[in-house]
Amino acid sequence: MCELKLLLSPMLSDTQPTILQSYTTPDTMVMLNNVTFSSRSVSVYNVYRDCKDGIYNLDPIHQRNVIHSEAWKADIIDSLICVGDIPGVYFHPVGEHGATSDSLDGKQRLSAIVEFFDGTVKYHGKYFKDHSEATKIKFKQTPVNIITASRQLEPEEIEKFFLSRQNSMTTKIGEKLNSQITTIARKFLTTILDEGEASSSDLYNNLNKIKPSNNRFEHLEILTRLLYTWQNHNSKKIDIDGEKKIIKWFVDVDRSILEKKDEFMGDVEKLLELLVNLNINYSGSKNIYIPFFSAILTETGNAGRITTYYQAGNKFNFSDVGGNHNIAKKRYGDIIGVIAKEMEGAEEAKK
Repeated sequence: MCELKLLLSPMLSDTQPTILQSYTTPDTMVMLNNVTFSSRSVSVYNVYRDCKDGIYNLDPIHQRNVIHSEAWKADIIDSLICVGDIPGVYFHPVGEHGATSDSLDGKQRLSAIVEFFDGTVKYHGKYFKDHSEATKIKFKQTPVNIITASRQLEPEEIEKFFLSRQNSMTTKIGEKLNSQITTIARKFLTTILDEGEASSSDLYNNLNKIKPSNNRFEHLEILTRLLYTWQNHNSKKIDIDGEKKIIKWFVDVDRSILEKKDEFMGDVEKLLELLVNLNINYSGSKNIYIPFFSAILTETGNAGRITTYYQAGNKFNFSDVGGNHNIAKKRYGDIIGVIAKEMEGAEEAKK
């Protein structure tokens, strides 16, 4: 942890203006059509106060259900205290006369700040109230770069903005898919997740077993890939690689899928039950769940055949595919090949 001495500058008070004039910068960037983004620096404490007062909404639809680890949040606090900086956070005005703003990007960074002040996140084993006065003052006074759009963005513009921002970062595919708030696929799959969580369904519980995570975007990515496989397995296109290809397909899913919810969920439930019951290794990897799902979809009885094969003490020995092959497709072929041999052996035993 950084060693800090008591700062000579006065402690920020509740009566100070939200924008600290000594930190204000005239940086303006033009993005999207007829939109400018203006940057200003605001103290951590005043950002916190504005979040608590509802001036900044950190829970817009495209950033809901984002939950990072305690270690990640502590790293944000560390960056503010020891480095004096975190990446800028983006908003657009939504309230009357721009009185309130919704987060466009940076929700989790600000959430870490709020939670540290509120005493729900620790930094170096201590809550905010337990740190030295020097550390608390330093933290309160550290500036955060608030970048605000000149007008409210439309849902399609939010999608465009979020993707363009995240493409240069390490954001996972699931988070980018979740940002596509106008799409049918997002509505379809998040409804399944919402209903499953509310009812603690077998589908939802088994999904958490193959991919234990408090970040629901990872589960959204799994369901997205399974939906692609479900729609395309008859054409042997069981997997799709590359973020741009996945997002393009996701955006293009049409309304007809809404009528097939029960059918899709039934097949997914069958897959997840098989993966969990047989305790198949690395079942949260797409290179495992996609080939098994494809095999189940190929023929109704394959789930039972795979179960029988495993219960007899066998396991699939997947081929070495190297680095330039479609791994999921090759492993699907391995599974189907084993099933065919087992069926052939069963027929021979009957003779």
